[in-house]
Amino acid sequence: MFFFHYITNELRRRRGRTILTALGLAVGVGLVIMVNALSTGLDNAQSSVLKPLTGVGTEMSVSRPLQIGSNGGFTKLSKSEQKELRNEVGGGPGVNFTSLKAGSKVDTDTFRASGDLTFPESELTALSKIKDVQALAPSLTLTDTHLQGTIPKINITQKAEHFTTTTPSSAHSKRGGFPGAAGAGSTRTFNAFGRASAAFGGGSLTTSSRSITGVDKSQPTLAAVTPSQITKGSYFSSNGGAYQAIVSTGYADSTKLAIGSSLKIDNKTFKVIGISSAPLGGTASDVYVELTTLQKLAGYEGQVDTVEVEAANAADVSAVSKAISKDFSGASVTTASDLA
Repeated sequence: MFFFHYITNELRRRRGRTILTALGLAVGVGLVIMVNALSTGLDNAQSSVLKPLTGVGTEMSVSRPLQIGSNGGFTKLSKSEQKELRNEVGGGPGVNFTSLKAGSKVDTDTFRASGDLTFPESELTALSKIKDVQALAPSLTLTDTHLQGTIPKINITQKAEHFTTTTPSSAHSKRGGFPGAAGAGSTRTFNAFGRASAAFGGGSLTTSSRSITGVDKSQPTLAAVTPSQITKGSYFSSNGGAYQAIVSTGYADSTKLAIGSSLKIDNKTFKVIGISSAPLGGTASDVYVELTTLQKLAGYEGQVDTVEVEAANAADVSAVSKAISKDFSGASVTTASDLA
């Protein structure tokens, strides 16, 4: 009792110090509780966001990225694949300016493959026969460079200029003088074309670039864009025709596109039927159209560059991934776990 009575008296006698100490302890305890609460909340939020990837994911993304060797060349490519690669990424915009007259209009699209090597859809047959593969959804992503405007008039002029050379005397001819020269030096005057100047007028050309992905709409839950990503509008429909388009939120905002808007691709008019959000852990294309439509427009008939693969169940993902890497030359397989 004496001990507690002594403590009580000391606390009352030094009230300022007592209050300050109590406040310090309260703040310390409060900070510890707050940090623990924030940490727990962050862990729960992260688990909730990544649950679709780290849970029972059965999907895999298969592509054939270009691999550059130590000598600067592409490795693991056959001669036919090297030729195909040159055809896909070689050259510039598909316009022959020398054949166009000044003042003529130009409105054209040039399609180029992105970072992955394309391959024939026929190779998907082998993938579908791998044990425990349940479904496949091929896609093709291309970069579309759009050139539009009026061909300018180009005038190129060259001005003649005069210059004089002096033939050295015989004493200096051994050091690069004109052969056959003798006696005192002589001078000669020459005419030559000097600087060229070019003038452009009467035209204006603008270029823009966008990424376009062809989607296999027969596998909506496995495709490059899924119905769950649609924030406005609707997904591809079977009775909507070949020229339906879904655009990303960012592209819609930058180009002022809305549901029902018209979108031109290679002089074909597409109707915007949906606006999509970016896929979780992935990169969104600007525009999504049907796969066969994009293949025909771009001249990539029968070619794809990515395949989404679904395994029968989560336990089979590892075995299926290894089988694809073994049987599909140059394949890069990304599972849900890798993406997380």
